Amino acid sequence: MSYRECLKRLFESHAVKMGIINSRKIAELTGNPHTRFKSIHIAGTNGKGSTSTKLATALTLHGYKTGLFTSPHLCTFRERIRVNGEMISEKEVVELATKILDLSDQNGMQMTFFEICTQIALMHFEREKVDWAVVECGLGGRLDATNLLSPDLSLISSIGWDHMAILGDTLEKIAGEKAGIIKKGIPVVVGPQAASFDVIRETAEKEGAPFIPVAEGPEGESFDEENKRTARTALDTLRLPLEEETVRKALSALPPLRLHVLSPDAVQTAAAAVGCAEDKKKGIGVPSGVMLDVGHNATALERLSGVLRSELLSKGGGDGRRRGVHMVVGLSKERDAKVLLSLLKSLEGDLKSLRFVASEHPRAKNFSAVLEDLKAHPEAEGKGERSEGEMIERLKRLLLEGAEPRPLSSSSETPPPPHGESQKGVASLSAREALHRAFESAGAEGDAVCVCGTFFIFKEVLEAMKLLDLAACDDVEMNEPSVAVGGLSVSAPTSSSSSPKTFSNFDAAEGGTTEFEGEGGKAGQRQLQGCPLLRGDTERDPLGLFTGVHFGHYN
Repeated sequence: MSYRECLKRLFESHAVKMGIINSRKIAELTGNPHTRFKSIHIAGTNGKGSTSTKLATALTLHGYKTGLFTSPHLCTFRERIRVNGEMISEKEVVELATKILDLSDQNGMQMTFFEICTQIALMHFEREKVDWAVVECGLGGRLDATNLLSPDLSLISSIGWDHMAILGDTLEKIAGEKAGIIKKGIPVVVGPQAASFDVIRETAEKEGAPFIPVAEGPEGESFDEENKRTARTALDTLRLPLEEETVRKALSALPPLRLHVLSPDAVQTAAAAVGCAEDKKKGIGVPSGVMLDVGHNATALERLSGVLRSELLSKGGGDGRRRGVHMVVGLSKERDAKVLLSLLKSLEGDLKSLRFVASEHPRAKNFSAVLEDLKAHPEAEGKGERSEGEMIERLKRLLLEGAEPRPLSSSSETPPPPHGESQKGVASLSAREALHRAFESAGAEGDAVCVCGTFFIFKEVLEAMKLLDLAACDDVEMNEPSVAVGGLSVSAPTSSSSSPKTFSNFDAAEGGTTEFEGEGGKAGQRQLQGCPLLRGDTERDPLGLFTGVHFGHYN
C-alpha cells in the first residue's frame, strides 16, 4: 500500500462515534503503547493547539524526547504526529496504519478515522521511545479516542460553544464532557474561564484529582497571554527542573495560523500574488499589516478582535489616523453564519469590509448557505442598532457589499475569477478574489487585512498568496460530511481526491522534491527549505517545529 492509498483508506473510515471501546481494544492488541511514556492530556474549546505547542516546546528544549499529537492538519496528515518537531514519515504512517487496519479487520472492529490516527500516534511515540507525549483531544474529552491515556497531568484550556449537537446544548454539558478527561488522583490544570464551571471542580473532587485553576488575567487579555499562563501553570505543576529561559522561550511558541502577523516581506509577496503589487510611482500601496488566524467560534473571534486592535490597528501610521481592518472569512458547513456577529460587535467602527470565501473544500460553507443562515432572525427589540435583528441586517449588508460585482481596478494585472455561484445576482468569491479586494482596499487606505475562520479555507488562501509549498501537501484531502449515528450529528471521513495532483510549479531550487516511490511505503525524502511565515522567527518557533512542513515561496 502506498502512502496515497493509505490516506484514501484512512479517510474512508467509518463514521465518528463517541466512545473509547475501540481505542482500548486496539491498544491491547498492540501492547498498550501509551503506557510506555509520560503524557499530558489536553481538552478545551479554544487554546488546545497553542497550549500543546508551548508544552511540547518546553519539554523538548529541556532535553526530553517529546511527542506531540494535534489536529486537524492543514496540508499533510503527517503534521498531526511529531517527535521533537519532526513529522512522522510517510513510510511509518503506512506501516502503522496497515498493522492497525489488519488487526481491526481480524477482530471485527470498525475503527473510525480519529481512532486510527490516535493509535498511529501512540505506536509511533512508543517506537521513538519518547519520554513525554503531549496529546490533544479530538472532540470533547469523556468519549474521545485519546481518553485511554493515564496521563501525568490533565489540562482543560477553556469552555465555549462548539459541536453542540454532539457535546450538549449548554455550556455546563460541554464542560462536563471536557471534564471526562480527569483521572483518579491525577492533577488537572484548568484555564481561568473553564475554572468557573462547577462540574469541572466537582469531577476533580469526585476523582480525588488535585484541582489547579489558572488565575484570572487582566481585562482584555489576549488568548495567547492566557495560554501562556495556562502552560506555565502546567509546567509548575509537573515540577520539572526547567530553567526560566527555557520556559520563557517555550511560552512564546505558536503554531502557524494562530494570531499570525505576516512579515513585511510576506505581505509584499502576498500582495503581488493576488494582483495588488505595490507601485509607489502610481501611489498603490500594500496593507499596513496582515494577520491570519484559524479562530472560528464566537469566543475565538471576539478574542481575535482584541488582538487585531492591539497589534495592527492601534499603531496607526504617519498621518496619525487610526487604522481599520478588512476581513476575509470562511466557515465550515456546520457553523452558523451568525457567529460572525462576534466580529461586528467586537470591532465596531474598525471593521471596514467583510468578504466571505467560498472555498472549494467539501466541508466549507458556501455563500448561499451563509445568506440562508442570516434570513431568519428575531425581530429587532428595543431601540438602536445593537438589537440582534439590526446587527444581523448590518452583517448581511457588509457581506453583500463585499461580494458585489465590480469592474477590474487599475492596480490589478489579471482579474482573479470568482467561483461563479450566485445568490440574487451576487457572485461568490474565490480565495484569490476575496484577498484581491481586501488587499486593494486596505492598500489604498493604509488599513490592515485579517483572514480568519475555518481551517478548510487556508490551503486556498495560502496558495493564492504564494505562501504555500504545494510539494509538501498530500494529494488526498479529507471530507467529513455530516451523518446521523445513534441519534447524533457526527462526521464520516471520505476521500475527495480522484487523481494525483502535480506540483510542477514548485521550484526544486527552493528546497523540495515530491518523489514518493514504491509499495509498502518506500519514501523519497522531501527536503523542504522551510516556512517563510516562521523562518528565522526564533520567538514564535524556537525549535523550528514548523519549518520544512508545508509553507514555502514558489514561482
